[in-house]
Amino acid sequence: MAPLLCAILLAFVQDGYGFTRSLERKCRFDLRYRWLFGSKAPSHMVFQRFIHDNLKDGDLEQMLLIVNEYIETKPL
Repeated sequence: MAPLLCAILLAFVQDGYGFTRSLERKCRFDLRYRWLFGSKAPSHMVFQRFIHDNLKDGDLEQMLLIVNEYIETKPL
């Protein structure tokens, strides 16, 4: 579950809300996403099920706010 959420958050930061097919494509060709999943890229349906079953409206924005607040509190 963690790599799926990381990939969705990374795509959200890069492109805003995207399509699950673009996430699938990124997991096949972008090294940052390939690193998360190794040699087996998830299909767009895996992303769709994860988003439908686990995320509600506004969850991504809330998660990014929490991550940003955490990063701001860390010393350089």
